Amino acid sequence: MGMFNASEISTRASHQNATPFWQRILNEEALRDCPPLEKLLVGCQLIVALDGAELLAA
Repeated sequence: MGMFNASEISTRASHQNATPFWQRILNEEALRDCPPLEKLLVGCQLIVALDGAELLAA
C-alpha cells in the first residue's frame, strides 16, 4: 500500500461530510479486496495528508 499525495485530493474534509468520507473509503473499488482494518488505515493516512496540507476544516 502506497502513501497518498494530498495535492491530488480536491475535496475539503468537514464535519458534515465525515460519514460520506468513510463510506467512500469502505466502498472504494481500488480497496475492494482489502480487509476493513487496512481500509481504516488508508482513511487515516488520507486525514493525515489533508491535515498536513491544511485542507481539513477546523
